[in-house]
Amino acid sequence: MWVWLLPLLIVCLLLLGPRWARARCTVTSKAFLFSGQKAEAQVQMVLQTWVPLFARLEGDGSAPLGVMAWGGRALVWGRWRLEDKLLLLARRRGEHHLPGVRVFVRDLLGVLEREVHLSLERGAVVVYPEIHPALLPHLRRTLLADGHPAEGGMEDATRFVGVRAYTPGDPLRHLHWKATARYGQLMMREFERVKSSAIWLHLDLQGEGRVGEVYLEHASSLAASLLRAASEEGLAVGLSLGGRSIPVGFGTIHEQRLLAELGRARPQQNPTPVPDPEPGTNLILVTMLASAKVLEGALRARARTSQVHLVALPEGFFLWPGEKGRRVFGMTDGVQQLLRKRNHLVSEGVQVHILRGNQSVLGLGHQP
Repeated sequence: MWVWLLPLLIVCLLLLGPRWARARCTVTSKAFLFSGQKAEAQVQMVLQTWVPLFARLEGDGSAPLGVMAWGGRALVWGRWRLEDKLLLLARRRGEHHLPGVRVFVRDLLGVLEREVHLSLERGAVVVYPEIHPALLPHLRRTLLADGHPAEGGMEDATRFVGVRAYTPGDPLRHLHWKATARYGQLMMREFERVKSSAIWLHLDLQGEGRVGEVYLEHASSLAASLLRAASEEGLAVGLSLGGRSIPVGFGTIHEQRLLAELGRARPQQNPTPVPDPEPGTNLILVTMLASAKVLEGALRARARTSQVHLVALPEGFFLWPGEKGRRVFGMTDGVQQLLRKRNHLVSEGVQVHILRGNQSVLGLGHQP
């Protein structure tokens, strides 16, 4: 008598099945990439259905991360899992979210299709600025023998203070053999840490429109290249931009923090004050407009720092080694204003470097 209700029940279940589908998805990858670097992002999805359904996936694309839109189809029932990989290619500096995913399900009769409620967790990738060969401007260096005790400074091999137990990563050249034999474990010589030469980079983010974006791409890349050059010479480096500051320091983790800040930097309408660096450091200011606030910071810092270099990019860009640019005739208003200000800055001890669009960054190392 009730047999005729069974087909009706089955049809209802098939039609209502898409409403009951639920899914969760995670998209993860490395937290940072260098510009031009390739990596893989992992996509893990779990789709839960009570009846057989046709599933359709739509994956978003990402131009900054070099990901094309993708998709797929499958017949699912019960607990269905998907694990896939996306190839990333870092094309644009900045912090970018990983591509998202959308899921649609359709009943077997082809009557109803709806989007599934998806619990999506996706990470973000910080793309560092491009790093090129760059020459540091002339710096005044502090001799270790004249340095003062400081935490986080460089070890002075002439100031032996004692021995301590070995920790992973310690250089074996500092191994103390007599203490090792006495205590029965590896013991290391410990030296006093002293202040050494350091560089403070200040990146002026002031810039508007397309010109401001071009300037920031070149300025952040220049700052990253100077940071790498300083690290390779064993110098401590600090950074300030957009009201944020990271004190001077050493090491890979510290360098990654600085590069991440440069990767996240965005143009701003107004300049930010130049912080007062620690006494004895070498201050390098990178700016395009060289506003009054930036110039005041350079002059104020000159009273406490070893050297102040103002690197101006009045046209917003310059040439990297190997690049060929077109000839530039005449001077823009920005260049003329900088030339008028340069005499005053130089007389106060601030070294001024003007990099125009037809000039190579290699000139930074020997410009007056």
